[in-house]
Amino acid sequence: MSLVYVASKKNGITYVYESTNYWDKEKKQSRSKRTRGNYHANYQLHCHTTMTEWNYSQKRPYKGDVIKDKRRMYLHIYYSGEKAIAQAEKDIRTI
Repeated sequence: MSLVYVASKKNGITYVYESTNYWDKEKKQSRSKRTRGNYHANYQLHCHTTMTEWNYSQKRPYKGDVIKDKRRMYLHIYYSGEKAIAQAEKDIRTI
């Protein structure tokens, strides 16, 4: 499984898909299937959450030192199919 990033240059939105590869017996070749992560029916949204680390630094003028540490950050990505369709229709009209 891998993550696929699709970026739109016009509006600056980046979509993230989970891609899994499988063997298609009919076509006799490798294919990929994209999914948009977990679906929440209450909000009608697909979401994906991942944890990443970043280098944190804070200058403390009252002590005259700098705190350097690695911190955790949780990245939540949400995708709405209805908004994507509306945006695609808008993009088609601008072409």
